[in-house]
Amino acid sequence: TVSGKAAMIQIDTGALWTVKFDENTKLKNWNQPLNKLPKEKEIAITYVEKNGEFYATLINVKPPVAVDPSKVIKVNEMKKIYDAKSALIIDCRPAGRYNEGHIPGAINIWFAEFDKHIDKLPKDKNSSIVYYCQGPTWALTPSSARRAEALGYTNVKQFVDGLPEWKKQGYPVASTVKYLQELISKDIPHVLVDVRPREQAEKEHIKGAINISLAELDKAKKLFPKQKNAPIIIYCTQDKLSLKAFDIIRKWGYVNTSYLE
Repeated sequence: TVSGKAAMIQIDTGALWTVKFDENTKLKNWNQPLNKLPKEKEIAITYVEKNGEFYATLINVKPPVAVDPSKVIKVNEMKKIYDAKSALIIDCRPAGRYNEGHIPGAINIWFAEFDKHIDKLPKDKNSSIVYYCQGPTWALTPSSARRAEALGYTNVKQFVDGLPEWKKQGYPVASTVKYLQELISKDIPHVLVDVRPREQAEKEHIKGAINISLAELDKAKKLFPKQKNAPIIIYCTQDKLSLKAFDIIRKWGYVNTSYLE
């Protein structure tokens, strides 16, 4: 997160790092004010330490990876493929990223472990495959696609804008139980919403969940956090009901909404 007024960048690496910048900080591959820098942009910071504080001497914004345009699909085509289930969608990010949020139905083959999971690829080399990762500055998508093509796959596409663009459009995002377990075990703030009917939730539910049935959800907006970036996870016994709840909550502006897949 970049704060122009405070002249600092906060970086969440599991721990929160604060790096200050000033008029002497050099910028590379970026010609706008630093507070215009999107969160999904990859940056490399060269810094020095002074009196226990970090000061950036160089902020290098990673440029988009070069990709053959004929192999790239945009978000509207990705949505059509998702709706039609017309391709194997592969999330090639590390498992932690996938668990936190991914395109529903996608499988996870992290590029660094590509060779361990070749058996997950279709037997038919003409099958449609789409790779995606965290955005156009990440090399995981083109690298994975090239590996698949080297194995003889002839219909491989790349959704290079990746999950950030998918989320920006408000399209469905799924999380895994493993991610939820991590949030609970580490006591990380989140909102867990059980959208099943009350009688089902009263019989059994995940500890810490609040029960707002799908039928009552439209009237429950005031119960949700003011912070629109709060992690909100929906669960139900039916994906189609979870998706309906997702659409309602996402339209309220909660950008980090997902449902348990």
